[in-house]
Amino acid sequence: MLAGKQVQEYYNHLMVSGLKAASIRRKTITMNLFLKYCVAGRHIFAKEVPARPKGGFIVPRRLPKTMTDDKLVALFKAARKSVSAADTSLDSILAVRNLAIIEMLYSTGIRIGELSEANASDLSLEHGTVLIHGKGRKERLLFVSNGDVLNALKAWLKKRPLLRPSADALFLNRYGARLSIFGIEDVFAKMLE
Repeated sequence: MLAGKQVQEYYNHLMVSGLKAASIRRKTITMNLFLKYCVAGRHIFAKEVPARPKGGFIVPRRLPKTMTDDKLVALFKAARKSVSAADTSLDSILAVRNLAIIEMLYSTGIRIGELSEANASDLSLEHGTVLIHGKGRKERLLFVSNGDVLNALKAWLKKRPLLRPSADALFLNRYGARLSIFGIEDVFAKMLE
């Protein structure tokens, strides 16, 4: 049977273990859930269990990855060049799509996951708006006023039906299905090669 002293020793061990803060937090949460299970099953008494490590711990927030200005300029150059240099019909469609993706992400600042979840029905070129489905089922309406972005989206929407969409997704993969987060990240990786 675990005693409160043993649990606190485990917490102290985690704090000096050299693990990353997120790992310590995950292990602490796991221990707390296990202890709640034990208390609920009357295997241990609640007064024996420390609620959390003494002194607590701080998990630093990770900042999102950003691109340097040089990489951003190179990305836009590569995207625009691929539109004019496309050899096949499919290459042309994907190049126009990729430019629209890059323009949208850069001008609106939305997350890649939010862009992946965006639907064609959420976009209104007439009003210059797009409904974004964010974390925690929150929705927000973004206004897209940049002419380059609107032109890139118009060009993409003309090409989009050629992929025979099987979903209402705004951005499609080559098979007509929703473009995943990994697919969008792959666009960046290929452009920056």
